[in-house]
Amino acid sequence: MALVAMPWAAPDTPSIQIGLLGAALARAEVPVELHSLHLEVTGFFAARGVALEYVEAVAHQWWRVGLGEWIFAQGGDDAAYLRYLAREVVPGEVVDAALRMRELVPDFLQHAANDVLSHTPQLVGFTTTFAQTLPSLALATLIKAARPEVAIVFGGANCDGVLGQTLLETQAVIDFVVQGRGEALLPRLCRAVLGGQPPAAEPGLLMRGEAGAPAPAPHPGSDWFRPDYDEYYGRLDRSPVREALLPRTRLVIETARGCWWGERQHCTFCGLNGSSMAFSSAAAEQVLADVTALAARYKRTEFDVVDNIMDPTFFDDVLPELARRRRHQHDYRFFWEIKANLSPEQIRLLRDAGVHRIQPGIESLSTRILRLMRKGITALENVKLLAFAAADDLMVTWNIIYGVPGETDDDYLAMADMMPSLVHLKPPGLVRLQVQRFSPYFDDPAKHGLRLLGPAPYYRHLYAVDAQLLPHLAYAFDHEYVDGHDAERTVAPVRRALEQWDRSWSPGKHHSLRYERGPGYLRLRERRPGFRPSDILLGEAEAELYLACRTIATPAIAAATVKRAVDIELDVDEVRRFLLGLVEGRVMLREGDRYLSLALPLNADAAPPSSPAPKWKLSRVPAH
Repeated sequence: MALVAMPWAAPDTPSIQIGLLGAALARAEVPVELHSLHLEVTGFFAARGVALEYVEAVAHQWWRVGLGEWIFAQGGDDAAYLRYLAREVVPGEVVDAALRMRELVPDFLQHAANDVLSHTPQLVGFTTTFAQTLPSLALATLIKAARPEVAIVFGGANCDGVLGQTLLETQAVIDFVVQGRGEALLPRLCRAVLGGQPPAAEPGLLMRGEAGAPAPAPHPGSDWFRPDYDEYYGRLDRSPVREALLPRTRLVIETARGCWWGERQHCTFCGLNGSSMAFSSAAAEQVLADVTALAARYKRTEFDVVDNIMDPTFFDDVLPELARRRRHQHDYRFFWEIKANLSPEQIRLLRDAGVHRIQPGIESLSTRILRLMRKGITALENVKLLAFAAADDLMVTWNIIYGVPGETDDDYLAMADMMPSLVHLKPPGLVRLQVQRFSPYFDDPAKHGLRLLGPAPYYRHLYAVDAQLLPHLAYAFDHEYVDGHDAERTVAPVRRALEQWDRSWSPGKHHSLRYERGPGYLRLRERRPGFRPSDILLGEAEAELYLACRTIATPAIAAATVKRAVDIELDVDEVRRFLLGLVEGRVMLREGDRYLSLALPLNADAAPPSSPAPKWKLSRVPAH
């Protein structure tokens, strides 16, 4: 069998999909060849004059307008699609590069087909996520034309639910679709095909001419594999872009599946998990063993963790052990997606464990909008995460989503007013809401005040299918608001504030708001852009009040903290007036009667303040 990862995926990381499935097939003693064609295409285009930066722009950025898939699409009205790209303000140099890639695609496909068929496979499997469906169909068509007897199987996130059923119905080149996790199912399918037998019907397997199978069944706990990246790194060694990519390649691992928060309260905008929301995670021993083994085999210490959300039990076992190893043995570095309401101690533990980049799913700085999204967090808690991450030198990737049904002008005026106080922290991206399949907004738009208008416009330039079938192939959908809401007008104050924030912030600049502690005092050092440089000296009680609010406090809680710390009794109303003065000076934020200090410690190694554990608590759920 051959397993293929087509464009478009990041060429500087191996495909965990074919890495895991390849390992599963090898354990089942099914002969398999892996083909990292998402890497191969990068070298192919680069060797023919397409700059690496443009190939990566297609892979990383412009998939949102279907650009990568259009490069591989057959037929269609190219002029109409180019007009669409102009409306979406795709840079001209990116469009020119895409046109050159489109010219080269037939040669690449022939090159790729020769590569795959050189191993005389009886079955070729394609993994499809985001912008990989059209490239996969293009190569599958060429393979079938050359060798009609080769069975073609598609799987991956783009085959979930009705997407997979419709692909099977509309694309004659596809023989089988695997829905859900394929580590257990795919070896059985391969054995049947290789043995010349019809595969047995089972949940998760769709076959041409058969009625749709029921929803994918949970797979047993043994379906937890260490990915095999030998082929990726072997191909990279032969690639013309080796010198550019090798220094920044990262290993990709999976430590958990599904989303434990989504099981409890599905975020309204999120369609990432589809029918696989149920959460499970690997045992700590498995995670640690995989990290060690992969780092040793491929001589890389940087990891991208593909989990939708970190298992919070990892703070009890995985992260402390990684921190111990980092202190005494190995320089691991990780990217992880996390829940934003972490304690300062947990953020420090992330840093100590080598987690240098996080995506905390902040999404908004309005508590009201966060409630509409069902995020289970407040604006102050989001800012607290940003502040403690900055203090511990964690890079935060985050966005503000606008266009949320129910948002108001006041929400964004308040956010815009807050932003000048945050310019010492990393700014977000600003992303307009996109309705995604499998999200609550898609499942029940009327409940949320939305009206779906059909698939995102680029789909009609990609698929040559009947108009009534196109929605069943789409993941992203256009929408309008039942009440006529104008999202662009509403977000305008935040857009202006963010433009100023972006201009003033850089990780290399030393514009900041810091505090330094001395015996009996605390000095706030104001050096943020847009503020007059100044120092504010706080006495003993005032210093303790300020520090008490680093983890969000009411005046009563702050006063009680001072009493415990320095045995000074303070009147709560007097404390409130003092805190309001700091809010007016923009060294503190206020929400209701809760206050958050914004200054970062000058001493980055100071012990983080104690704070209550997050409200959520999760016992480890083993992998199905």
